[in-house]
Amino acid sequence: MKEYHISIDTKKIFDRAYAISLKMCDKFIRPFLYYGFTPMIFGYGLYYNNEFTLNPFKLIPKILIG
Repeated sequence: MKEYHISIDTKKIFDRAYAISLKMCDKFIRPFLYYGFTPMIFGYGLYYNNEFTLNPFKLIPKILIG
């Protein structure tokens, strides 16, 4: 097999792209998953079982038990 040698400039570009992708993940993707996607899945589960309600007194026990 042929080995590939990466130049120093290319390595710097890859390292910078990796650092930027980590920052993007921390800034955008994780908050979306925590505050958007997870509640959406939970809400869909309640809707699918015909238990979805906007009444907080009925919704809070379902959240705490579920």
